[in-house]
Amino acid sequence: MRSNDWIVTVPPPTPNGGLHVGHLSGPYLAADAFSRNLKLRGVRCAYTTFSDVNQSYVRVTAERQRIKPYDLARQYSDDIRHTMALYQIDVADFSMPNAVECEQVRQFFLELYRRGILVRKEFPTFFSLDRGTPLDEAGVSGHCPKCLDECKCGICESCGFLCDARSIIAPRDTVTGSRRLEVRMVPLLVLEMERFREGIRDFYRSTGRYRPRYGWLVADALSAPLPDFPITVEGSWGIPMAHSDFPGQVINAWPELVVHQLLDHKRRVRDGSHLPNVVNFLGFDNTYFYAIVHAALLIAGGESDWLPFGSITNEFYSLDHSKFSTSRNHVVWARDLASRHSTDLIRFHTFLNSPGFERANFSESEMVAQIDAALSQPWQEVYHAYDRLSRGRMRESEASSGARNAASAAVTRILGSLSLDRFHLRQAAEDLRHFLRFIRAELCTPSSNVHDLAFALKAFSQAAFPLMPIDARRLFWALTGADVNRLDLVPESSPRPIPDGLFQIRESERSDTPQSETRYVLGG
Repeated sequence: MRSNDWIVTVPPPTPNGGLHVGHLSGPYLAADAFSRNLKLRGVRCAYTTFSDVNQSYVRVTAERQRIKPYDLARQYSDDIRHTMALYQIDVADFSMPNAVECEQVRQFFLELYRRGILVRKEFPTFFSLDRGTPLDEAGVSGHCPKCLDECKCGICESCGFLCDARSIIAPRDTVTGSRRLEVRMVPLLVLEMERFREGIRDFYRSTGRYRPRYGWLVADALSAPLPDFPITVEGSWGIPMAHSDFPGQVINAWPELVVHQLLDHKRRVRDGSHLPNVVNFLGFDNTYFYAIVHAALLIAGGESDWLPFGSITNEFYSLDHSKFSTSRNHVVWARDLASRHSTDLIRFHTFLNSPGFERANFSESEMVAQIDAALSQPWQEVYHAYDRLSRGRMRESEASSGARNAASAAVTRILGSLSLDRFHLRQAAEDLRHFLRFIRAELCTPSSNVHDLAFALKAFSQAAFPLMPIDARRLFWALTGADVNRLDLVPESSPRPIPDGLFQIRESERSDTPQSETRYVLGG
């Protein structure tokens, strides 16, 4: 078996809850569309992630719910796996890291410590005077010292920059709300990122495959001394460091993440094979970890060959331009939404409304109205025209060059918007709408050539496949008798019947969807 030419990653979902539509419409569906486009072009690609069980957010949520963190993580890891399957997100080998993999992560950091690349160094840590325990990242909330938005003690999701116990403003215990916190200097295992500044700078001088805001964060970070970053933290939830120099400490989940990815990438490379291109899809809130911390670790560990070939970020979904809030129940869970609507149509709406470059809002009633007008109703007209033309007398024996050229050009443009250099989900979805409108307007008249229409629908099914894989696959199968495996723009010898009901909003959806202006908030 040959190695993958590309490896596509997304941040591992944190199993402290299910996936909401904001998660999906960020990196998860974007990476799926990108991967499907590669496979259509005959490129071997692995789309990978895992369950981020060691995040401090798992511990905090379990504490609030008064259950064991492991039980919570297992429950929601299973839920996340099921949700991904519902939405046809084709992730390879999604699972919780096992004991062997966690020990490999631990050994990676121990080796860097033995070589003097990582150091034992005092680092500011919060301690709860009320509870008599240290508090980790998710355990402390406050305000970002850079942009003043609310944040946790570690990273600000709004501006993307780090904060720590000395810099966060108005810190409080996330669970109890108490402000009786003390900052203590604790010897931790630390990555001195400033030592690797030139390697990071050289890497970004050699590549530009990232979005503007990602580049701005890198430039801002490199305009000042890079801070130390804690590889271990005090706590009981996570991979134990199990070293006498770091008693009672576990490995920080953020550097753990990149080592899990590195080890997984290496397992996917066969002996003697070339290294694949690694592309990371992520929300902007994770950019500092990926762009600076992970880059510094790979460079420090002598693994520069595994620095990403490209990185695609997305912004948040929001409610009236404010963050979503699960505590206020302003969230649409992806599994719940899938019980009411076709996942293909949910996918298509999130692509039309993608927060790739700026924040976007979601409304379920608006989704139904938009999909009905943009996709379902036009498709029904096309379906009936195809049925009528294929039953009538066929005056032509093949598709015309004009129809073939127009349809092929549409496919090229749509799939081009799913390539790394031009990745733009909204553009791909908009152009698929344009393609369908063209088919309806120009190829569905009483005098149209059914071979032209059949070829256009075959092309449409392949252009739609990365966005709406279920119905696109059904359409392609009906027209060709084959699965969608690789781009095929050769006309079929004769038109075949296609099934009714593709790309459709159900009548119950039209009537049952709330028509109020209430918005359902989605977060990243």
